[in-house]
Amino acid sequence: DSSSFSCYINLLNTIIGSGVLGLPYAVGYCGVVLGVVLILVFGAVNIFSCHLLTLCASKVAPPASFYSVTEKSVPQMTFMIDFAVAMQSFGVCSSYLIVIGKSTC
Repeated sequence: DSSSFSCYINLLNTIIGSGVLGLPYAVGYCGVVLGVVLILVFGAVNIFSCHLLTLCASKVAPPASFYSVTEKSVPQMTFMIDFAVAMQSFGVCSSYLIVIGKSTC
């Protein structure tokens, strides 16, 4: 079991990770106005998705996980959720490698 503090630290690490390091490039590529608009829109979508995840997690017995929420709501899709989480983790790892590779050149 993870403590709430370790969950917050993990989430903070994900937020401040390679996404923040790649933000100046993305804003420079699409412009300041469109960059700010896109950051605000996707921030709102992220807040909404976290809200939905919180609502779903409150409906299952603790400790809630992606697997337990999926098992309760759509049991036939548990493999797809595990696959999506694995792909998201692979994407995060790849983005860290891209940032590290660009910073050393």
